[in-house]
Amino acid sequence: MLSMTLEDYLESIFLLGRGRNPVRITDVAKKLKVKKSTVVNAIRKLQQKGFVIHERYGDILLTQKGIEMASRVYERHLAIFSFLVEILGVPEEIANKEACGIEHYIGEETAKTLSLFIEFSRLCPQLQKIIYEDFRKYKNSGTIPDICSEEGKKMLKLTQLKVGQKAIVKKIDCDRSIKSRLLTMGIVPGVEIQVEKVAPLGDPIDILVRGYHLSLRREEAQCIEVEEA
Repeated sequence: MLSMTLEDYLESIFLLGRGRNPVRITDVAKKLKVKKSTVVNAIRKLQQKGFVIHERYGDILLTQKGIEMASRVYERHLAIFSFLVEILGVPEEIANKEACGIEHYIGEETAKTLSLFIEFSRLCPQLQKIIYEDFRKYKNSGTIPDICSEEGKKMLKLTQLKVGQKAIVKKIDCDRSIKSRLLTMGIVPGVEIQVEKVAPLGDPIDILVRGYHLSLRREEAQCIEVEEA
C-alpha cells in the first residue's frame, strides 16, 4: 500500500516516461513543483518497495510492478476526471486538480464503475440528452425537464394555486434575501402549504403552513414551486 504522495510520484513518472521510458529527477521535480532532494527521497522509498529502478545520479525507470501500479492510479484519475467533465460539466482545469486528490480515495471497483457509466453515457443517445442538455439546463437555471417524471409535469408556482388548494413545496427559486425570509417562516422543501386567501389583485396571498397563518407578497409566492398534494 502506497501513501498518497508516493502514488503521485509514481503516476508522474509514468506520465513523463509514457510508461517504460527513463525519466530524469529534474523533470519529476518540475512537474510536482518540489525540490530535487525531495524527489530523491521519494524515489528511494519507491525503489525499496520495488516500484522503480534508480542508480545514483541516473534516470528513473519503472519496474513492471511500478508500471502496473501507476497505470491503476492513472486509470482512477481518468475515470474521475471524465465523470466530472462529461457528466457534471466541471471545467477541465478544476476537474483535473480535484481528480488528483480524489483518485487516492476510491477503489478499483468504483473507478471501473465510473468508467463504465461514462462509456454507457457515450453510447446511449437518450442518456446523452438528459446529461448534456437537460441536466446542464437544470444546473444553470433550475428548470426541471418534463422527462424526469410525470410528477414533474405537475409542478406549479404557488401563485397558481386556488383558495383551499393544498400542495407540497418542492423548490424555492429566488434571491438570497427572499429565500432566507421564506426559510425562516418555515417554508422549506417537503412542507405542505394550503392557500387560505388571495387578495383581489393577487397580492398578498395568505397561506397555512404547519398550523401557522402566514401572508406572502406575490413576488415571494412566485418563487415557490409546489406539487399538488
